[in-house]
Amino acid sequence: MHYEIEFHENKSCVIIRTFGDLTFDGLQLMLEKLLADPKWKASLNAIVDNRAALFDTLTLYDLQKLSLLVKRLKDNLGYGACAIVLPDYADFTKIAMWKVMTEPAVRFRIDYFDSVEAATEWLNDV
Repeated sequence: MHYEIEFHENKSCVIIRTFGDLTFDGLQLMLEKLLADPKWKASLNAIVDNRAALFDTLTLYDLQKLSLLVKRLKDNLGYGACAIVLPDYADFTKIAMWKVMTEPAVRFRIDYFDSVEAATEWLNDV
């Protein structure tokens, strides 16, 4: 798994792009790097663009671990919103289960989109 993190100060958001096979370990490292970046501020809005990523390797157990990790990091993540852009072939059932496991216990909103444009529009409205 590979990723790019790009801060957009004029938009008050961060755009994260993921590539290749998504793994829990890779997502954990990505979150650690994001939160360690001096440009990160709790409550920044985020777009996580997964259109070039493969979800097949993520198991339900991985999603449970990811949910627990995000819950532990909720104070560092803050009150922003997270717009997740998914490829057409993504298993929306798994992703919806992750949202149900995670969103009630964190301080930020989570939603899913099929384009960066739709994700950006939603972030402008929250």
